[in-house]
Amino acid sequence: MKVSKIVALVALVAAGAALAPSAEAAGNGKQALTLWWVIFNNPDECEDGCNADDLGNPAVAASVVYASGQISRGNGKVRLVASLFEQADGFADELIAGPGLIDAESAEIHLVVRSHGPKLGGGYLEQITRFADAGCQELGGPNECRDIQFSVHPPGEDASGVFWWPDLEGGRRIRGAVSRLIRDADGVRLVLETDVK
Repeated sequence: MKVSKIVALVALVAAGAALAPSAEAAGNGKQALTLWWVIFNNPDECEDGCNADDLGNPAVAASVVYASGQISRGNGKVRLVASLFEQADGFADELIAGPGLIDAESAEIHLVVRSHGPKLGGGYLEQITRFADAGCQELGGPNECRDIQFSVHPPGEDASGVFWWPDLEGGRRIRGAVSRLIRDADGVRLVLETDVK
């Protein structure tokens, strides 16, 4: 599965993110994380499995949407919880690309965990709500911001392992980490538990 190119497209679309003043690192070892929905609304239109190559295919109706953000505990454990509802009128600023979620029960959903580096003192809310925040090196900050983990939920699959980025086929599954997705006629709900150390 070719999921490694998702980052390049998401980064390209998010390049217009607003700059904010940089903040000092809090120095407590905790990591700021965001979680992103990568939705392939028509997975039957994907070529060779859904991956980044399909994001620009209009027939696939792919989307990238902010899901959640959290600060990991000192031991690296984190639980990310999110809900996404089918939308008829589009999304607000949490939508990076695409039409959003069209049909929860038939979509293939990939989840990407993005590290924003150490928690910054006073500025961490931006770290857990943006694709690129003022703490990221690409915007002049001290932290390397990068995708670190992902999971894949084809239609009908409610549980998935969590893998180190971008190594699905390499089998670098994170021991004890799990992504649970609940689908219904209105949307999807997710609990992803992982270890980022």
